[in-house]
Amino acid sequence: EDIVFRAICVNLKHRRWKFLDQVFPSLTNALVSRVVGEFQNSPQLALEFYDWFGEKKGFPLSLTSRCALIHVLVKSRRFDDALSIMEKLIHVNGMTPMEVLDGLLDSYEICKSCPAVFDALVRACTRCGATEGAYLVIKKLRMEGRLVTIHAWNNFLSQLLKLNEIARFWNMYKEIISYGYIENLNTFNLVVYALCKECKLLEAISTFYRMLKSGILPNIVTFNMIIDGACRVGGIELALKLVEKMGVMSENFVSPNTVTYNSIINGFCKLGKVAFAEEVLNDMIKAGVKPDVRSYAAMIDGYARGGCLEEALRLCDEMVERGLMPNTVVYNSILHWLYSEGDIGGSSLVLSDMIDKHVFPDQFTYSTLIQGLCRNGYVMQAFKFHCQIMEKNVIEDTFSHNILINYLCKSNDLSGAVQLVGSMFIRGLIPDLVTYGALIDGYCKEGKLGSAVWVYEKMKVEKKPNIVIYNSILNGLCKEMSMDAARRMIDSLKSLGLPDAITYNTLINGYCSCGNMDEAFSLLMEMRKVGRFVNTVTYNTLINFLCKCGCIQQAKELTKRMVLEGLIPDFITYTMLITCSAKNCSADEVIELHDSMVLNGVVPYQQTYQAIVRPLLGEENEETRGTYQVKIQEATIQRLPLQKGPIKIAPGSIVTMSCSNLTMWVSSKPSLSDTSSLSFRSFISPFQLPSQSSTPGNPSRSSSVTPVHCGLRELRDRIDSVKNTQKITEAMKLVAAAKVRRAQEAVVNGRPFSESLVEVLYNINEQLQTEDIDAPLTNVRPVKKVALVVVTGDRGLCGGFNNAIIKKAEARIAELKQLGLDYTIISVGKKGNSYFIRRPYIPVDRFLDGSSLPTAKEAQAIADDVFSLFVSEEVDKVELLYTKFVSLVKSDPVIHTLLPLSPKGEICDVNGVCVDAAEDEFFRLTTREGKLTVEREVMRTQTADFSPILQFEQDPVQILDALLPLYLNSQVLRALQESLASELAARMSAMSNATDNAQELKKTLSIVYNRQRQAKITGEILEIVAGANALV
Repeated sequence: EDIVFRAICVNLKHRRWKFLDQVFPSLTNALVSRVVGEFQNSPQLALEFYDWFGEKKGFPLSLTSRCALIHVLVKSRRFDDALSIMEKLIHVNGMTPMEVLDGLLDSYEICKSCPAVFDALVRACTRCGATEGAYLVIKKLRMEGRLVTIHAWNNFLSQLLKLNEIARFWNMYKEIISYGYIENLNTFNLVVYALCKECKLLEAISTFYRMLKSGILPNIVTFNMIIDGACRVGGIELALKLVEKMGVMSENFVSPNTVTYNSIINGFCKLGKVAFAEEVLNDMIKAGVKPDVRSYAAMIDGYARGGCLEEALRLCDEMVERGLMPNTVVYNSILHWLYSEGDIGGSSLVLSDMIDKHVFPDQFTYSTLIQGLCRNGYVMQAFKFHCQIMEKNVIEDTFSHNILINYLCKSNDLSGAVQLVGSMFIRGLIPDLVTYGALIDGYCKEGKLGSAVWVYEKMKVEKKPNIVIYNSILNGLCKEMSMDAARRMIDSLKSLGLPDAITYNTLINGYCSCGNMDEAFSLLMEMRKVGRFVNTVTYNTLINFLCKCGCIQQAKELTKRMVLEGLIPDFITYTMLITCSAKNCSADEVIELHDSMVLNGVVPYQQTYQAIVRPLLGEENEETRGTYQVKIQEATIQRLPLQKGPIKIAPGSIVTMSCSNLTMWVSSKPSLSDTSSLSFRSFISPFQLPSQSSTPGNPSRSSSVTPVHCGLRELRDRIDSVKNTQKITEAMKLVAAAKVRRAQEAVVNGRPFSESLVEVLYNINEQLQTEDIDAPLTNVRPVKKVALVVVTGDRGLCGGFNNAIIKKAEARIAELKQLGLDYTIISVGKKGNSYFIRRPYIPVDRFLDGSSLPTAKEAQAIADDVFSLFVSEEVDKVELLYTKFVSLVKSDPVIHTLLPLSPKGEICDVNGVCVDAAEDEFFRLTTREGKLTVEREVMRTQTADFSPILQFEQDPVQILDALLPLYLNSQVLRALQESLASELAARMSAMSNATDNAQELKKTLSIVYNRQRQAKITGEILEIVAGANALV
């Protein structure tokens, strides 16, 4: 054997495989192990010898021989080759991880191996999916007195996260800590990833800081996981802040990459802010980071989801121009939304383009096509297409079958659905829960409960039913009036913890159908005790039963109870109550019920309102009873914020409008004949009034009525639309009037405190000029850069409010440029944000959204940003631009010097030139006889100055450190309150003017309508008379 061993070693060094073939019959497992051990320093030869041996048949290698080679490969750090052999042992040879571990332990001392071989075994187990085997290996090694490294634990924890076994992950993590392991970068990353998967963002950030305290610098993976987690929970501002501070936190070792920007883009798209996502894409390109297909795919889906398919297709073209080819995911998204809008032609063009560019459809593409064809009524084409793809064997799942089966069941073609299920078995596809659920639901709706139970029994053998299937069976039992069986079924489901709101609502509907009202209300009380399942559908079911029984008073009481529990009745509740009241109550009671529901936030259903309520109001009283419609619009506006684009309240509801259609004549009431001055031109189209000449200085209204070239029906529609517009603007005026009073009180109540605080600070600052202190916010230094905090509104329809403050900012920017100073903007308010986003040449430090009610927390966020900019000397002066509230009819855009606190009244640049704004409101802020004055030369309120020999009990620095943050917050909060009050006052004025103009336009159109109708009647009479004369 020694002679053969030496001969093999000599010839193996020279790779003489023919000689080895001759000595193959003499080889044994012990000899193979000796040869492998001999070539420990030449692992490539040992691996080639193993591969050569594996090609031979008739002589299986033992576990000992393979373990010897594994030891050699691990010692030489050829981990991939070692992992490959271990995976073959587990997968191909059918050995358990414990058997492989025994083999490695037996040959460990002989081969003089290292502990890394056990880490490699754990990793091989996780790669093979043998998670439990990996844990058993770790436990046995611990019992043997051998510990795996933290790297093996990390592999095991990573596998648990891939399997979504979060609870077990935390148990194993606690076990690692209890064993005394020291966490490394990968361990922290796994913990952060697990927390982000559970949407525990604060805990993830806490782990991040614990990681920094441990002296471990995060890598790009750490940042990307937290950024992605923040975007998933809507914390887009936190994600942007992390990107901004990434270099500082990582000591400039980490910078954003494509994954980072993709996470932020995806976050904006999920919030519906695709325009912001596109801005991020542009910043990404400017930063030198190349976007990939995923960057565009998220925005394309976002635009398509919002109905902007043209923008989505534009991005597709942009992708191609940048050398990126749209993949299957992009095409699937566009196809889905085209089919959703019923654009079959557009879908066909996109599919053709997909084929031309050799982008191969996947199973989702085929399913999207089948579902789109069925949804748009092309059922035969869907089945033909399904047969074609089945013949080509390109579908391997049941998704497309389920779409067709579900459609057949909804069309009551159960026999066709059963045949399709049979074809699935023939093709080797096993039906899933969705397949069985569609069949069971179809049989139950057809009243074939026996067939549904038969399918259920067949399904239980292979699949575990879910709550959807149980609800379908429960619905069938209720339709068959088998309420005892239905109740026993719910009791069984409660023991399993499965029932949901649909389960209980189905049973309540069954009791109501049987007339068993006591059981229905008893079940309602049971649902209230649980506290999770009572919803609007529950109450609608009971209200519907009461209305059918004619118990209108009980139905009204139940509605009141519904409102008290925080549930808003919907248009179904409205229709049931109004219809029942119309049958059983007087007209006044119906109108009173209508009013009370509208005031409770209900949006009336259009058909119900037009058919029942409107005739009760009467055509002749429409002018005086217009307040009912105003209440409807006001309730709708209070529930839904104004936004660009169509505002759809509910299917068939009264209000469906666009912000561009709202009338807003703010400055002066223009001539009705001058359509160039109308701000709702799109609303009055296609029946616009032709313009007439009028002098600019005399916008008087023409006494004559301009002819309108359209029919009587169009004029009636036009008059109705103007009426609706008038009611909307009137409601908006009332809402603004209600809110402006609270805002005005907040402004007036906050002014004395703000002014007194400023005076105290200035007096203290003057007394401290001779003291040797360092207060950063009072340091006056030569101005090189100025920060402008521009406060605008979040909504439009408020006249020139937003334009005035933006023009003020533009003028100040021009002054700073003329002085040769740099500047940056902090934009507060959505209108200002959109303005500056569209102008990338204006440097903006931060974008902040406003709110309907300014709070100290929002002011704190702005003050913190201002503080950091000034103290870090990024800027040398901070100015606050906002609209000062003077009265309900007047507001002035002003500039307020926020920082630094200067007792001299002016701040100069490096050349000694004064850079204070000519209308700096801070130096005009005084009070005289309880009223504000605006003289710049008066710097303080009429209060006594501090004594010049004043001594401070505490350290002056401590006093300033306590007062200055309060000063910043109070000044910013005051500006936000003043701006909000000004905005609401401007909106109230604008809507008042718009209402007046709509009223005049309605009168003008009514005159035109009456004249045309009279002319038509006169013409018909003349034709009759002429015909009669001809006969005579």
